[in-house]
Order: sequence, then structure tokens, then C-alpha cells
Amino acid sequence: MNRKKINTLSLDLINRIKSIAKNDTSLNKGELLFKEGDKNEYIYLIEKGEVALVKKNNNKNVEVMNQHEGEIVGIDLIFNEKECEYTALVTEPTKLYKVLISDFKDFLSLNNNSSLELLKYISSLINKMENQAVNG
Repeated sequence: MNRKKINTLSLDLINRIKSIAKNDTSLNKGELLFKEGDKNEYIYLIEKGEVALVKKNNNKNVEVMNQHEGEIVGIDLIFNEKECEYTALVTEPTKLYKVLISDFKDFLSLNNNSSLELLKYISSLINKMENQAVNG
């Protein structure tokens, strides 16, 4: 699998996100963080491992993107309160931190520098998805 490094979060921001996490957990290959259609209250910071974002298309599962160490799964959920539009599937043993979306929003409102870094990160995720769709 092609692992292009994207604009990952700074170590400082990663450590601050860990400090507001509700807990850390380890999951095995094949386990789900959440399913398409779920209403999710959490985002997940990956410390180690890999999570695939998968979307149903014509009754087939289509891999949208893989996320790795230092990335946040479900970051789009902080902007919308709708059902998840994809499934997050663990593809190798993974350790991650579970962060309540409301806590993350509070954190961002108090940390403007982190908000700017997060916008750059989200922009890099969009580019990653576009490149995977073109090269896919």
C-alpha cells in the first residue's frame, strides 16, 4: 500500500490532544471505530497503526483513504453533526486516543494557533483523498 506522508500534526498539538482524550485504546485488525450511518461523539488520534476509511458505493465497499500515526480519524465530524458518511476500519493493530468532539471544540476555541494548524492538516487530507481518487 502506498503510504504518502501528509502534513501531520506537530508533536506539541498531538500531546495536547492526548491530554484532553477520554482514554487510549488498542484495537486489532478488522475492528471498527465506527460505521457509516452512525452518529459519532468522538474523534480518534492514531498513535500507532492504520485505519482505513471505507464508503459504500453501489453495494461495494470503496476505500477512500488510509490514516496513520499522527492523524485524526473523524476530523470532519467536528464540523457537522450528521451521520458518519464512511466506516473507519482498523487495518493493522492500532493504538489510538478517543477524544470527545465537544472537548475538542472547546480546546480549539481556546487555542487559535492549534486551529490554524488543524486547518492546514484538513487541507492536506483533502489533497490526499483527491490524489487517491485520481490515482486510485
